[in-house]
Amino acid sequence: MTRVAISACSNPPESESTIMQLAQALEAAGFDVASEPIRRLAFKNRGEWRWDPRDRADLLNHAFVDPSIDAILDLSGGDLANEVLPFLDWDVIASNPKPMVGYSDLSCVLGSLPFRSLLWNPRVGIEHGFAPLEVALEGSNVRPAITALETGEMASDHPVVDAHVINALPWLGGNIRCFLKLAGTENWPDLTRKVLVIEALHLSLSSLAALLAHHTMLGTWDYVAGVVVGQLTSLDEASQRDAALHLIGSYTSGLPLFAAPGLGHSMDSEAVTLG
Repeated sequence: MTRVAISACSNPPESESTIMQLAQALEAAGFDVASEPIRRLAFKNRGEWRWDPRDRADLLNHAFVDPSIDAILDLSGGDLANEVLPFLDWDVIASNPKPMVGYSDLSCVLGSLPFRSLLWNPRVGIEHGFAPLEVALEGSNVRPAITALETGEMASDHPVVDAHVINALPWLGGNIRCFLKLAGTENWPDLTRKVLVIEALHLSLSSLAALLAHHTMLGTWDYVAGVVVGQLTSLDEASQRDAALHLIGSYTSGLPLFAAPGLGHSMDSEAVTLG
């Protein structure tokens, strides 16, 4: 039986019931859920706004070093995931590769891993099943449905790149704000010939422009092979998606641009393999 561990690298989970609901859904789907991480998370969940990053990192280090654990699912999001990075045992992690699943703020942790991970909210599995996790455990890539985009900034002679080509390349990124936490650190990954994933929950057009400009200063658009835009939740809800895509197209210098409307923060979101 596949054994999984639950972690929380970012903000504390909303409640103990959130932890237990995920554990119960995993067990109902046939997974064996490690009890010690559950005990530690439940014990800590007493309404604090922040847990000691050393404790959060220790939970993750133990999950990687434990040979009985086949995969790690992080159910947290928010702002604090990058706090754990200095306390992770990277030698242990590199020596014990296994699928790690997370979303949103976990983009900075997943982007630091030296092997493939899965950008996905594990809580989606409570209602929709854990098929993406099963695919990841088989060692196969998970890709969301994508469609090619063309913005006013793209030249008419912009080279056509087939979706099959994009899907065959490694993808990196995730939540645009949280992934950029890695910029200027030793954890910033090599984006050469990678596909950059951009998605977000709370975002304005002005904050999107600032984050895209940050990528420009990093030279991102000179290295990546294409860009996939997932859900931009607040902008989508404000009917500003077209303006956001136009803005992205103006920054990405004619790079192949694709939409993945199922990828993001919705509670039926699709998953994607990173790395």
